[in-house]
Amino acid sequence: MDKELPLKFLEVDEERTRLVLSNRKAIAENHVAFGIGSVVVGTVQTVKPYGAFIDIGGVSGLLHISQISHDRLTTVETVLSPGDKLKVISCCVFEVILGDSSNIPMTVLK
Repeated sequence: MDKELPLKFLEVDEERTRLVLSNRKAIAENHVAFGIGSVVVGTVQTVKPYGAFIDIGGVSGLLHISQISHDRLTTVETVLSPGDKLKVISCCVFEVILGDSSNIPMTVLK
């Protein structure tokens, strides 16, 4: 897997040799806020027929096919592949809150 995850210690019990960690709480502690026009660098995680999911520091954002290019695209795979790095702009005010599984809508920075 070779992927680093931010983790927060929730419970350490030496008697029972128990350790409880949370990735979700570690990300929520960073409490990332994105406003309209926030420019961030992201990495393409997955490509779907309707767009691509971009990882921006542990938070997923949807880059819709209509926002990828001014030209008409028939498939997203013609311009984006997993692992590609992009500068993207947040299209609305969005605040990452623990338990919120929404995706941040974004557009490509030209």
